[in-house]
Amino acid sequence: MKYRILKKIFKVFRKCTEDKVKKTDVFSHVRNIVGDDSFNNKDVFFTVVFNIVKIRRGIDKSTSYDDLISCLESNFDYLGNINTRWLVSILDTIADCDKTERASKSLTLSVFINMFKVVETKRKLAWFGGFSFFKLSFQKKDVVCWDGMTYYRVLSGDLLVNMIDRIEREVQGDVLLHEIWSDLLKELKYKNKSFSQFVNLNSLLEKRLINV
Repeated sequence: MKYRILKKIFKVFRKCTEDKVKKTDVFSHVRNIVGDDSFNNKDVFFTVVFNIVKIRRGIDKSTSYDDLISCLESNFDYLGNINTRWLVSILDTIADCDKTERASKSLTLSVFINMFKVVETKRKLAWFGGFSFFKLSFQKKDVVCWDGMTYYRVLSGDLLVNMIDRIEREVQGDVLLHEIWSDLLKELKYKNKSFSQFVNLNSLLEKRLINV
């Protein structure tokens, strides 16, 4: 009996310690992103990035999301100072966490912008002679194509997988839309040359679509 109680106490203590370490890592990571000035002033951008990173790492997801939305809704005038990369991250976070129709609206906006990220990546591939050059030159680090947005990492990026998962979640439960989506995804995989190339080169995407 005493052993079980001690085991439970140790488990709670370990979880608290792990959470504390995670939060410390988040502070360090966010500080590298926003810079010392933003970190010290705890301005809007710091609050936005801090809560998005916490959500992505599974730390206090519900509270972090509420804090994120509260910060954004109280600072509309500041949104113009946030670059495209983080605005899209905000949209993706809303799409993943919100329980209202705001989630599907955010997904629509995110997909529209990310479409151009993929287009820019494809254009870059054509400019440098195709996928072989891209493998050698652009997969080692993120390369910005506009306003903080980076090119899609063809070999290891999860952008397309995440987009598919979010759309799948939105159409789940609607038999008609789900059937249309399933057919579109199948046609895209087997009949669209660009998408097929991405599937063949990206193991995450290939695994996600293995049953399509």
